[in-house]
Amino acid sequence: CTGFTGTLTAYNDLNIHGTSCIFGSGMSTGTSTSSFTLGAGASTTNLTTNGVTINSELAIYGARLQDNVVCTKSITLYQGTFNTEDFNVTCWRFYSNNTNVRAIVMGSGTWTITGGGTNNWDIGTITNLSFHPNTSTIKFIGSDAVNFNGGGLTYYNLWVAKNIGTNFNIKGS
Repeated sequence: CTGFTGTLTAYNDLNIHGTSCIFGSGMSTGTSTSSFTLGAGASTTNLTTNGVTINSELAIYGARLQDNVVCTKSITLYQGTFNTEDFNVTCWRFYSNNTNVRAIVMGSGTWTITGGGTNNWDIGTITNLSFHPNTSTIKFIGSDAVNFNGGGLTYYNLWVAKNIGTNFNIKGS
């Protein structure tokens, strides 16, 4: 999409095959797309958003960030490696609760979770998961109840907004 300045809209899933996906800095993404899928076809996709917000679910089968990513919906790691390369991630929810072979490399960036409600951070099933928290921060800023299902793993830094109040729930150890 380099140089594209319109609205990228698909009415079904948009599967990105190949080694890179580069958004044009003047473009936007439509809300009718069910999901953007990165790493489709068993390859790792380098994602460059150029500051463009993704307005649908981001489904990952292998991705490496080249800059910060902002997603208004869920980011789901289905399989493969999600390497943030020290960039920041903002999404409504992060989910990778399955037994597929997968890896999360969080780097030193901040992961901002904006949603409230059910399972805002959910990697409760850690079978076949390689987890690298590095020096990252997970930051919950929603105003509703938050559920953190961390799979009993060790995290580097967890930050919870004051407005969440007493409704921060940790599942598991």
